[in-house]
Amino acid sequence: MSYPNTLSKTPLLLETIDLGERANRAVFQLKQHNLIPVAGLAEEILPDVQSISREPKVVEYCPNDINRFGSIALANKWIGKEGGRGFVGIARPDMARWLRLLAYGWTGFEENKHIVGADTTSAYRSGEEGGAFARELRANVDPNFSMGFFIGEIVLGTAVYLFGAKPDKISLETWGSNAPARNLYDALGFVQLPDVPNQPGERPTLKPIGTKINGNIVHVNPINATEHLVDDERCYYVLRGYTG
Repeated sequence: MSYPNTLSKTPLLLETIDLGERANRAVFQLKQHNLIPVAGLAEEILPDVQSISREPKVVEYCPNDINRFGSIALANKWIGKEGGRGFVGIARPDMARWLRLLAYGWTGFEENKHIVGADTTSAYRSGEEGGAFARELRANVDPNFSMGFFIGEIVLGTAVYLFGAKPDKISLETWGSNAPARNLYDALGFVQLPDVPNQPGERPTLKPIGTKINGNIVHVNPINATEHLVDDERCYYVLRGYTG
């Protein structure tokens, strides 16, 4: 199955689809907690994607999501990028509208200019409601539950078994100060190659001026006084040892 390049009419339920041992196990565990993994960006879940994309935790490190999903037209443009995007999500049942999205991610063809041969990009997001749901499960039912880890497993399983991506070509990049994301990537099997160093950079931040982030001080953008900036570094990861 090739990557979709248009919005889906309805989300594809992944419960009965073979996504490899790792992702199949994740699907089974999600079902135990009444959570529903789906594939395909459909109009009916786009409002939830837009809501998560505006949450501070996502905006801090992934501000482009607001533009990717800001309207039906923008979402259609994004999903057709570079031949298509394999969007996936984790949802919970909702009495009013069937599904309510808690986390999402995707893969798709896009060359990583820093890692030779890595031609499949990937991304992973967990919303505030998803985080609260995970904390409740850890406190009362499943002490090891991680929404980020499960969306990661579903993203990788669909990439390899549904969309035909080669595991060792799947990569991603993130900011050095994003410690929770970097811990997740380690857990999923992503590595940093010794010959691909981190690159110094500067990014926008929602934090107040004077805040210290990884030893760097948040300062005002001299060109736009309404924007705050912080020095950071861009980190590049590629998947290794994925056997499904």
